[in-house]
Amino acid sequence: MGISETMGRNTLNVFIQFGSTAKFALKDIQPSVLYLLAAPSTPESARQEAIEKAEEDEAITHKQAQELIQAHKEIENKEARIDDLEEAITALQSKLPTKNVLDKIQELTDASADRTGESSGDSTGGS
Repeated sequence: MGISETMGRNTLNVFIQFGSTAKFALKDIQPSVLYLLAAPSTPESARQEAIEKAEEDEAITHKQAQELIQAHKEIENKEARIDDLEEAITALQSKLPTKNVLDKIQELTDASADRTGESSGDSTGGS
């Protein structure tokens, strides 16, 4: 057919990721930028932002596309980190005593203090 495997893969990725959108909104974007945006490792949010920019007739250079993709990857990483931290907090919270347990501890502490007070009162009263 006359095209390299890489060119074929890139073209297929563009079609898979953008479909008919690539024909209209992205018509003025350089092919190398489209290939970069269509790569499987590119976050969907980066693609959407690129489409919005293209629809507003804003030119996107290869460098801008790289920066856009990197920014969205950082956002995804930070969101994933937040999710991990929220899960860790939830797991730790499940290990904390509930109000009922804390109330029971207080009740037992008070009862123990009352008994200790009675015992010491009895021993001093008996002397």
